[in-house]
Amino acid sequence: MDQRPGYSRRAGFTLVELLVVIAIIGVLVALLLPAVQSAREAARRMGCTNKLRQLALAAHNIHDVTGRFPAGNHYRKGTTGQWLDKYDYYETWSISVLPYLEQPAIAQMWDPTTPNAYNDPSGKMDILRNTKLNIYICPSDPNPFTSSKPASGPGGSSVQTVVANHMQSTYRGCAGSTWGNSSFSLSSGGDANWDDAGNSQVALLMGWNSGMRGVFVSATDFKTSVSPVRAAEITDGTANTLMFGEYATASKLTLNRRTLWAYAYTSYNLSDVTIGQSRTLIADYDICKVTPPTTNGENQCKRGWGSLHAGGTLNFAFCDGSVRNVPKNVDMNSVLPALGSIGNGETITDF
Repeated sequence: MDQRPGYSRRAGFTLVELLVVIAIIGVLVALLLPAVQSAREAARRMGCTNKLRQLALAAHNIHDVTGRFPAGNHYRKGTTGQWLDKYDYYETWSISVLPYLEQPAIAQMWDPTTPNAYNDPSGKMDILRNTKLNIYICPSDPNPFTSSKPASGPGGSSVQTVVANHMQSTYRGCAGSTWGNSSFSLSSGGDANWDDAGNSQVALLMGWNSGMRGVFVSATDFKTSVSPVRAAEITDGTANTLMFGEYATASKLTLNRRTLWAYAYTSYNLSDVTIGQSRTLIADYDICKVTPPTTNGENQCKRGWGSLHAGGTLNFAFCDGSVRNVPKNVDMNSVLPALGSIGNGETITDF
């Protein structure tokens, strides 16, 4: 050993030791990242389910006050001005519940005498339609939430032909269970969905089987009489009847088919359970519309359900206020249609 004065041996890492340490750190990070991501998704999923519970509670609060749940949408005659005695879409559930979600300021922007999609001169309706409300957004959806012009509508009186922009969102009410067409099978036929009273579809379905309507059916007196639903009419049991569910699409090309919370026209914040069509649970609009059976083309994809949660979780709020996961491989011929209807007499033991 060198014992020369002033000499000291310096301790340090060799290159091999440094590489080993870096490799160990890399392994630890690789092990920790999935756990961190899983915890974050669990938190996002919990946030989504909590919002569904709040929506269900708000709908029940309306029922306590009025004796009925809010209409899914309301297709009715105008009472004033250029809309007098002309049918159009007015109320929709997501506007009706605003005062019960601690949103009184935005609720006051709504004018019940003006059709839903009209660009009113005051500008208040436009503010309402373009307001981003976190209560209507699931954080598991990675796409940005922006205002967009709907891909269809608004239908109704035709007085207003320019459709305004509407803010995108996540949650939809369940309008009912249907084959999606007037043949009441997977055969072709004209459209028949519980969210659309404007083309006599609800009138047709009421004649077929009124018990298949959902808690958020389109309320109307157009060629039939359909009022907002009372709890007593949910004879299948509130624990066995869907109220709200998630709808997201992974496709960035058709985000104007996304949920639009303040848009009353048919299927933009309402969905039906389409019998025999599992494609309507695909969280990608573009894939859904080319997936068999393509009965009625892509119309039933407009009324789909889906989420972008890791692991394929799809959450629904039920009419008893509970929130449960429904698997994406659920039986679409009997089980989910039974859950989508308020009074068809089905017995569901497991899903």
